[in-house]
Amino acid sequence: MKKVKILLLFFIILIITGCNKYIENQSIENDGTKVIIIGHYTKPKSINNENTIIVDRHGREYLEFIVEGVISDFELVGLEWDDAENALKEKDVLTELGKLENKTVIIKTFLPEGIPFEKIKWKSTAGNSYDYIIAEYSLVGECENYLELNIE
Repeated sequence: MKKVKILLLFFIILIITGCNKYIENQSIENDGTKVIIIGHYTKPKSINNENTIIVDRHGREYLEFIVEGVISDFELVGLEWDDAENALKEKDVLTELGKLENKTVIIKTFLPEGIPFEKIKWKSTAGNSYDYIIAEYSLVGECENYLELNIE
């Protein structure tokens, strides 16, 4: 019984931290747009590309957001913890970039191991909304800070 509880706890932690290695296709039918999100502890190579957009949040880590295709309404949003609702809530918009087409955005920030304080939001050309909470997703050492989405 104790082993079952430990295994259950392990899988809950994997799900909460995002380390379930999900690289999911949002739809078989999509407009061909792909978004790739990669966390880095050192400067990514794309930071030296003149077409890369750099958002400096004064951190020591980097989040690379690669758009292959078109997305709209890109925002970096501040988060705060709401004790009354026991949930993360949007606080304010920190950066708005709007429409991105075949662009890379580098956010110089922190990848917190605790409560996250930033997220990215965007929409597909079909109007579907997406978001990504910026956090350290490799606490158990079994996954990378990497996510790839085919956008519908």
